[in-house]
This record gives sequence, structure tokens and C-alpha cells, in this order.
Amino acid sequence: MKNNGLVKNVYEHNLTTQDKIIEITAKKIFILVLSIQLALFGIISLDKLIMPIPILRQVIGFIYIIFVPGITLLSIIRLHKLNIVEFVLYSVGSSLAFLMLTGFLMNTLYPVIGISRPLSSSNLIITISGIILILCFVIYFRNKSLFISSSINKKNTFSLYSVSLILVLFLSFFGAYMLNIHDSNILLLIFLLIIGLLAPIIIFSRDRLLENSYPFVVFVIALSLLYHSTLSSNYLYGADIHISYYFANLVKINLHWDRSIYNPINSMLGIVMLGSIFSNMSGMSLTWVFKIIYPFVYSLVPVGLYQLFRKQTNGRIAFLSCFYFMAPLIFYTTMTQIVKQMIAEFFLVLVMLVLVNNENKDLKKTLLLLIFSFSMIVSHYGISYFFMISLIIVGVLSFILPLKREKGSVSITHKYISFFIVSTLTWYIFTAGHSNFSNIVFIGEHVASSLFELSRSPTSYYVTTPIPLYDQILRLFFLITQFLVLIGFLNLLYYMLRRQKNGIIKFYDEYILFCIVCMAFLLAFTIISGSERKQASIFIDLGRVYHITLLFLSPLCIIGAKVFIDTFKKIFTLHLYDNRKNEEKILRIFSIFLAIFFLLNSHFIEVVTMQHSIFILPVDKPVVEVYGNTKKEARLYSSYVQEQDVYSTKWLSEKGDNRLEIYCDSPCLWLVSYGGIPLHKLKELSSNTDVDGYIYLKYLNYAKDIMVEGLFERFLKTSDILPNLDNYKDKIYTNGGSVIYK
Repeated sequence: MKNNGLVKNVYEHNLTTQDKIIEITAKKIFILVLSIQLALFGIISLDKLIMPIPILRQVIGFIYIIFVPGITLLSIIRLHKLNIVEFVLYSVGSSLAFLMLTGFLMNTLYPVIGISRPLSSSNLIITISGIILILCFVIYFRNKSLFISSSINKKNTFSLYSVSLILVLFLSFFGAYMLNIHDSNILLLIFLLIIGLLAPIIIFSRDRLLENSYPFVVFVIALSLLYHSTLSSNYLYGADIHISYYFANLVKINLHWDRSIYNPINSMLGIVMLGSIFSNMSGMSLTWVFKIIYPFVYSLVPVGLYQLFRKQTNGRIAFLSCFYFMAPLIFYTTMTQIVKQMIAEFFLVLVMLVLVNNENKDLKKTLLLLIFSFSMIVSHYGISYFFMISLIIVGVLSFILPLKREKGSVSITHKYISFFIVSTLTWYIFTAGHSNFSNIVFIGEHVASSLFELSRSPTSYYVTTPIPLYDQILRLFFLITQFLVLIGFLNLLYYMLRRQKNGIIKFYDEYILFCIVCMAFLLAFTIISGSERKQASIFIDLGRVYHITLLFLSPLCIIGAKVFIDTFKKIFTLHLYDNRKNEEKILRIFSIFLAIFFLLNSHFIEVVTMQHSIFILPVDKPVVEVYGNTKKEARLYSSYVQEQDVYSTKWLSEKGDNRLEIYCDSPCLWLVSYGGIPLHKLKELSSNTDVDGYIYLKYLNYAKDIMVEGLFERFLKTSDILPNLDNYKDKIYTNGGSVIYK
């Protein structure tokens, strides 16, 4: 292949006869972007002027907002030498950053020139498409040489193996549909079993060419796991997500972001700006934006981790590390409810990926680093503060310790640390309305509270009784993985201090410092929050700090398993196979362990063996409805919004007196999201509450005769208090499942 001044892909020397080179030129980018843009204009015109075409606008709009701005920005930067995976990751990250910044600037500048509704659909489409079109012309006339070249293995891409993975993704869709519509979990059980078996199937495979497909496998596993949870209901699932919906919906309704409303979530552009832009430009309802687009973005986090780990280990260890990251239930249950953290984690992974990437010039690398860092800051305070403190500690340690600087290693400079600290605190002061640093104590409290929020286990308060046998087994598996992480961490420190390389493990020194910080965070929050947890639930659901630290520590679990088994062999003088076969066998054994670990977390084993767990996952839904006890039913119907509850909520929002407070049992947060009712208007309803306002009985209360006091601490029968309600209050609304009194 002749160069002709074009850039060759960094993997070109590894190409086989089955590899096809993909060359993306400025002309191709111009044609691609223009075609998608014209298609979007056309479908929107049809929607407005003639008749809406179902799904088509949503699909084209999704492709446009997720990929087109990022591809355009990468072309302007002239970022070469990217493989196809990094190209996709950076494109999506750049798109999100572009949309947040553009929306923010429109919201700030347009009112100055008399445009009172700056974030309307027409303003967004004209502004965003106009900027992109101008950039495309700049790209075409400025850079006609090759932008990127990459390779795709034709044998793997179009093989039965690849098609099977697509079928796994569709199985998650249909499984969630069957659960949602027909209350059947059969397809989901089959889906979960297949996902669990994928790890050993891939590791046992002798076809090393399949390693080229590992990023795609990781993506399919991540996306299907997230969708099997988010698509299991027609409405929002969980608790925190309702508050995020409320603020995103405020922007969508008002077509303007009011930063004067002081609330941490209202200051997160990843929610208020992205959510409204996604919905307005794609024509997708905000509910489905939260259920489809955000999980799609989050599914790229494990893909980015694979690239990050692959640069410092090998493909098989990187794959198992990602599978270990995705196996705990927090990944596909809790995280689907915390939209703000989804986006921030994605940018955190991109920041680390840029830092360890040695394939690009310093200026381009720095520009991307600054873009992704600031995007993380405006997406989630907790993650930003976590990373800010980590940066400070890593900076101090790297100054004290005599680190060996290598080409391509993580480079944390004092300038970058200063930029991140100043940007984080400046954004907080801007959105909080503080004009100076006189309130530094308040800022310190905000940092502390944001970090402590990460340590909260969303399900820890359910552990008020002895842990069932099933959860004791799951706890044991968590303990084993944590023990292996610790072993891997100590091994990493040992080789770092001795200035040696551990075979195929090539962690950069400053990345090891991040691992040190993560271990310190994990131990600290375990000690601090452990006293507040009942029994030993911390080993079942270690909270979001545990999840965040796995972004760095996941490979140490696999390394720890290898070190532990090698040490065991040496102690008992077992020499059954050589080192290469030894490593292969360890990875195979550990892949089986991870498969069981996942099947325990996903509740596949619980449902099949008819055991009981303290947690409720989507696959448990039919079982709980038939065999569940009071506590499980309360948990289920408090997480899954019923149709009757949505109708009653909308009626109360439209017909009710917004000056009156609403009394309900354990927070009915769909009143906030679908009703647009501020959270402070909701008051707890208990047996001895003096009510002066509306009384709202949800489906759980009225149809299931269960009322909850506190955080699932005490349960009452609704029928015991209904006579009093009927005698002293007027029933002003009922739909057979939800009732409102006044």
C-alpha cells in the first residue's frame, strides 16, 4: 500500500489477508455528515408538515447527536493514528462535550440578543447543524489527506460468531419486552445464562484472532445488560433517576436552563443540557432518552476500560477485567438509575485513556484531555471531586517518589492538576451563585458531602434481618474478589518498588499511584460507612465507591488470582505445567469463577433454585408477584412505576392545588418526575401523621394493601386506615389502582 502522504494505521503491520483497510478521508467525512444532516432535516420536515414516520426520526436523530459532532471535531483536530475503537470512543465523547458547551453558550448568549427560549427545537437544530456544516467545509478545504485508517477483520466481522453476539443483544430486548408485557422471565433467564457463559467460552477458545473482537464483545455484554434492566418497564426505574428527570424536563418545558435554581443536579449539564437536547433533536420522549440513549453512552465505559487495560496488560486479561467490572449488580441496576454518574464515568475513562495514549502529538492530546476533563466536571460533582483529590495525591506522590518516566506513560503535570482544581471549584461557584471564595467552608462541605454520597449503598438499608443463605454465598464471592484485588495490588507495589516489570503486566507508574489512591478510598469508605450498615451488607453491595474504584482496580483481581495460584504451586512444589500453560489455565479457571459470580449477582441462580435474596432485580419481578413477601412487594412496586400511578400523578399535577402539600408513604418520586411536583412538597404519610393537604395512595397502597413507614422499616395494611380516610377525607380521584384524598 502506497503512503502518498497519508497516515497509516498503527496496527497496519499486523494485518492479515483477512483484514480490510478502512480509509476515512476528509471528502468521505464531508459526504457522510452532510447526508445524515440532510436526512435529519428531511425527516423533521415530514414530522412537522406532512405526517410523522415512527422510529425513523428517533434513529436518525440518535445517530446524528451521538456521532456527527464528534467526528467533525476530531477531523478539525486532525487526530490521526486512532484504531477504530478509540475513534468511536473519542467521537462520542467529543459529541457530548460539543452538545453541552453549545447548549450552555446558547442558553447564555441568545437571551442577550432577545431570544427568550434559546433551547427550542428550531434554535437547537439551526445552531448545531449550522456549526457542524461550517466545520465540514473547513475540513474539506483545509485537510484533503487521510484523516484515519483502520482495519476490520472480514473473517471475524461477518462470522457466525459476530452474528451470534447480535442475537444476544436482541435476546435482551425481547426478554425485557416479555417481562414488561407478559410478566415472563424465561427469555431473560436464557439471556443471563448466555452472558455468564460468554466469559469461559471466549477464554477457552483457541482462536487468538478472536481477540480483535473483544471490544465488540464487551460492548454487546454491557449494552444488553443495561437494556435488560432499563427496558423492563415503560416508565423510569429506580429512585434517583426521577430527580434527574425533573430538572431535565424543566429545561425541556421552559426551553431555557435556569441556573439560579440551586440544586446540585440542576448544575450538571450532562443531565439538564444533554437530556433536553437529546429529546428535542431526536423527537424521543425524555423517558426513553433516559432508558435508551444514556445507557448506550454508558455501555462504552467498559469498552474504554478494555482499551485502557489492553495498553497495560494483554487482551485476555483486559477482557476478564471488564467482565469483572460488569458482573456486580450495581453496574446494570443501580447505575441505570444514576444518570449523572453514567456520563461522568464515561468522561473519566476517556481522560485516563488519553493520558496513557502515546500515539498522538502533545498539543492534540492536551486539547482532548482538557475537553474531556471539563466535560466530566460539569457532569457530576462526586466523580469530579473524587478525581480532583486523586490527582492531588498522585501529583504529590509522583513528586516524592523517583518515578521512571517512559514514553507514553501517564503524565500528570502540575499545570493539569491546577487546571482541574480551578475549573471544578469555578464551576461550582458559578452554578451555586457564590461570587468569591469567602464561603470556602461551604465549598469544603460540598466536596465532603459529594464524596460521602458516593459511599451510600442504595440498597444497604434493606438489610434489617439476618442475611439469607443466597446473599451469604454472594458475600463470600465478593470477599474472594476483594482478597484477589488486594493480592494483585501488593504484587503491583512489589514490582514497582523493585523497578521490575511483571511479565506482560506493564502498568505505568502513575497509573499505579491511581491504584494506590483507589485502594485508600475503598478502605477509608469501608471503615467510615461500615458502622452505618446492618449486618455485613457492605460485601454484597459495596456502594458506588467500590464501583468507581473498579475503574482502576479491575485488572488487579485477575493479577491477584494468578499470583495466588502461582504462590500456592510454589508452596506445595507443584510443577505440573510450564509458565505459559500455567497462565492459560489460571485464566480459564478464573473465567469459570467470574461466570458463577455474574450468575449469582444477576439472580439467575436465585430464580432457578427458588432461593431468596434481599435485593430485587428485573428477573425477580414475576417471582415476587407470585411468591414474594410484604417487604419484597414493597421494594418491587416502589421501584417499578405502575401505569395507574402515572395517570393519578398527571391528574394531580394538572388539577391539584400546587399550594398544598402531598402526603404519601416512602417517597413516590414519580410525583416529582411525571408530575413536575418539587420534592419539598412531598411529606411522609404514616399512621399518626397530621395531614393538611392531599393524601396520595399508590398502586402498592391501594391494590396490594401495603403501606411503608420509613425506609422500608415498618409495614402496615392500608385497609386498616382506609375507614378513617373515608370518614374524614374526600376521595377526589381513583382509577382502580391509585387513589387521592383531600
